[in-house]
Amino acid sequence: MFAAVVVGFLGPLLDAIDWGKLAGGLVVLAAVPVLFEITRRIANRSVKMDLANLTDRLKNAGDSLSNAQTANQVSAIELATRNQTIAFHERTISQLQAEAGKLKNYCGTLLAAGRGLSKELRDLRLMKAEYDKLREHRAADADKVRLLEDTALTTDEKVAALRRLLEEREKALERGERRMSKARRLEGYLLKAKALQARPRFKPLAERKRPIISVLNLKGGVGKTTLTAHLGAALARKGYRVLLVDLDLQGSLTGLMLPPDAIHEQFTKKRLMQDFLLHAAKRPAAEASSLGTRPTPTLTPYIVPVPIALPGTSPAGRVGSLSIVPTSDSLAYAELNLTLGWLLKQGERDARFLLRKALHLKGANAAYDIVLLDCPPLLNISCVNALAASDYLLVPTLLSSKATERVPKLLNTVQRPEFVTHVNAHLKVMGVVANRTRQAQPTGHEAVLWQTLPKMIQAGQSSPAKLFASVVAQDASITANEEQFVHPKPGSRAEQMIADLATELEKELPDDCRIA
Repeated sequence: MFAAVVVGFLGPLLDAIDWGKLAGGLVVLAAVPVLFEITRRIANRSVKMDLANLTDRLKNAGDSLSNAQTANQVSAIELATRNQTIAFHERTISQLQAEAGKLKNYCGTLLAAGRGLSKELRDLRLMKAEYDKLREHRAADADKVRLLEDTALTTDEKVAALRRLLEEREKALERGERRMSKARRLEGYLLKAKALQARPRFKPLAERKRPIISVLNLKGGVGKTTLTAHLGAALARKGYRVLLVDLDLQGSLTGLMLPPDAIHEQFTKKRLMQDFLLHAAKRPAAEASSLGTRPTPTLTPYIVPVPIALPGTSPAGRVGSLSIVPTSDSLAYAELNLTLGWLLKQGERDARFLLRKALHLKGANAAYDIVLLDCPPLLNISCVNALAASDYLLVPTLLSSKATERVPKLLNTVQRPEFVTHVNAHLKVMGVVANRTRQAQPTGHEAVLWQTLPKMIQAGQSSPAKLFASVVAQDASITANEEQFVHPKPGSRAEQMIADLATELEKELPDDCRIA
């Protein structure tokens, strides 16, 4: 009954249902979970990808942050280091400024002292001239007094006036003598001071077998440069390879032996004597070798062949040569720099021994048989360099009172214990040459001076010195060519005089230093 009722109720209902739509709806309902699952999975995958991306980004951000922190730390360290460096540089600059201030004050004091010394030397020269005049006037006044007294004149006022004049000049002479004594104490300080650094070894002539001769007189105008030039040429004609070194502040030997264009070329290349001295005294650190030692300075780049044809050949069949280390008047500025550097104890080498180091090198000596140094007539750095490097001293002199009186002073200077100890214990006085005499044989007055010179040398407490028998007389063929060197004519008196002197000088050399 119940079944019939249900059937009766459901029957119309079931008939009313659109089974196609119902089936479609059921299908849709069945697909919803699937679609939901698919959507859910897609959403989960997207979220996971976003999460992974976000994680990567977070990781990258962490790495960047770590790198930034590291960079900040490095920057902080660099900043601290730079601050320390800046502070150190500031302290260094302050110290250097303080030292520069001290050095500036010292240099100012030194320059002021130098100007004072220069003024004093000028005053001394004037005082010396006045002193000489006073001595002459004193002698004349004394003669007048003696004359007045001898003739028993009654003009007492005149005698008293003359005596007062004599007393005033006596006082002036005493003042002059005191100042001259002070000048003598100042003179030669370069010869007395100890070496600032270890001196280069003086290689004895027996090792080198190539003599070095300084041509020097402390009196100017004695014909020293001209004699050096002609003597060098005469030795070259004998077959010697001669090297001339011009150390005079005026550069007269250079102008005599080289044409102007050659001198200008050396000046442009900075290959003059003053360039060598400055270069040898102090060189930049870049020139040091890999072992940290300084290369030894050499004169080779500064040597110029003298463009003079040597007439004839030597008796031994050897062909001689003549070369020169030139200079110019700018050597005076190099002298000032070297002297100030020496006084301030600057530089790597003692400026007084630069030539010794260069001329005693084995290579430098192998190219030449004899070296002649033309020295200035004063004891400056260049002159002391020559004396410190030389084996012999040759002294040319005029046969005049003023010239000959300088010879004992020079010989006494180079024989003083301080010179022997601190400069050169091997220097020998080769001898004194009478130069520019009026005739081939000295005149009466010249002969008296020449004969009394040994006594003057002995009175000056110097060892005896040889007086060369060869005399170089005043000759027009020599004096007429003092601006440009010209050989004396073959067979002339001038050629014979110079040849005789060269032969006599050669005999003073050891046997193993002569050309056979």
